[in-house]
Amino acid sequence: MTTSLTELTWQSFSLRGVEEKPRPDEIDWRDEARTTELSHLTVALASAILRTPMDPTQSQADQKPLRMIAMLPSIGQPRHGKRLDTLAQRGFETTALAFERKYHSGRVPNCPIVVVGKAVERRHAGRLLALIKAWPEVRRRIRGCDIVYAFGTDMALLAVMGRLFGKTSIVMEISDIVPIQVNASWRGRIFRIVDKWVTSRCQLIVTTTPKFLSEYYQRRLGVHVPGIVLENKVDAAFGTSVRQDAQSRTPSSTDPIRIGYFGLIGCPWSVEVLKTLVTRHPNRFEVCFAGYRWPTVDLDRYLATTPNFLYSGEFKSPRDLPKIYGEVDVTWVCYPPIGPSDWNLRWARPNRFYESCLFCVPVVSREGSCDSVDVARFKIGLVMDKVAVQEAADVLATHLTHENLAQWRENMRSVPEDVYQYTTEFDRLASLMRALVHLHH
Repeated sequence: MTTSLTELTWQSFSLRGVEEKPRPDEIDWRDEARTTELSHLTVALASAILRTPMDPTQSQADQKPLRMIAMLPSIGQPRHGKRLDTLAQRGFETTALAFERKYHSGRVPNCPIVVVGKAVERRHAGRLLALIKAWPEVRRRIRGCDIVYAFGTDMALLAVMGRLFGKTSIVMEISDIVPIQVNASWRGRIFRIVDKWVTSRCQLIVTTTPKFLSEYYQRRLGVHVPGIVLENKVDAAFGTSVRQDAQSRTPSSTDPIRIGYFGLIGCPWSVEVLKTLVTRHPNRFEVCFAGYRWPTVDLDRYLATTPNFLYSGEFKSPRDLPKIYGEVDVTWVCYPPIGPSDWNLRWARPNRFYESCLFCVPVVSREGSCDSVDVARFKIGLVMDKVAVQEAADVLATHLTHENLAQWRENMRSVPEDVYQYTTEFDRLASLMRALVHLHH
C-alpha cells in the first residue's frame, strides 16, 4: 500500500457519507469541531483498514502483540506511566528508553526501562549533547520494534534520527507548548523550523488538548500529520471504582477550610496568595501541599514561617489520590494572570482538574483558563479574576465559605463522566497505532 495515511484521511470523508471532502489547505483549522471530526475520521479509517470494530468492550486478546519503544524525557512522570500501562492492556509490549532527570516520580510505567542518558535542565546545548550520546542505543532498539511512542519534541527528534533510513512509525505526544515555540525572536523562529521538520516526519500527533493540535501544529506550523486528542483524564477502571466509594470531606462550620495544592509546586504567585490568606485568617483556612517542590518556590521557607501550611511529601498516582483528595475541601487549580503566549494555561487542563471532578472536590480556577469554562458551566467552584495578591486573597476569603463549598460539592456529582474520565479514547488510539504498523510493513 503506497497511499499515505494523511491522504487516506481525506478519502475517509466519503466513508462517512460526506459528499464533498475538503483538502488539507481548505480546512479552517481554527474550527475545533472540524479538527475533532478529522481525528475521529482518521481513527475510523484505521478501524476499516484493520477490520477491527471500535467497540471498547471488545477483547483485544486475539490481536497480535506489537513491540513498542517508548521515548521518555524522565522516569516516573504520571502521564507517561498512565499512557504506557493503558496501551499495554491493548497489546503493546513496551520497552522504555528514558533519561534520568530530577523530577516528580509519581508513576513509573510497568515495563522494562533502559536509561540512555541524563537530562540537563535549562541548557539546550547540554540537552542536545545528551541526545547525540543516546543516539546509537536508540537506533539499535528502534530497528527491532514495530512502532515508537515519543513524549515531547526532543524525544521525537531522537526517534526520527534513530529511525534513519527505516520505516518504523513514530507517534509524538505533546502536553505542553513551551514559550520558545511561540516566541517571535530568532530563537523562536529556529525552534519552529526544527519543530515542523520533526513533526512532519512523525506519523501521528497526540495532544492533550484540541487547541494544541489545531492552533499550533495545524494553523501556525502548517503541519497536517493526522492527530488525535487524549486529555489527562483519569483511568476508567480506577475512576469507576473510586467514584462509587468517594466520600468528600464534610467539615463542620467551625473547622478550618483546607485548600489542596497538589502536583508540581512551583508557582510563586499562588503560594504568596495562599500565604496571605492563611496569615489574615489563621482560624478559617489551611493549605495542604503534596507533590514535587519545583526550585522556583522555596517551600521550606514558607513552611517554617506559616503554621497553616502543611506538606505531606510526594505522592504516587493513582494509589495516593484518594488519600490526598479526601483530606481537603477545595483544590487549587489557579494561576497568575494568563498572558497572550501562555498557551498551556489558556488551552490545557491540569491533572488536578480531572482528579477533583472524580473525587467531588470543588476547585479554584483562573479566569480565561480552559478549565474555568467547565467550572462556571457546572458551578463547581470559584473562578479567580483578580491579579494583585491582596485582592486575590480577599476574593478567596469572601467566597470560600462552608455554604458555597457544600453547594459546589453537590454540583460536582452531576458533572458528566466523560468530562474527567476516559471512555473510548484509548481504544481509538490503539486502533490508529495498529493501522500505522499495518501501513508501514
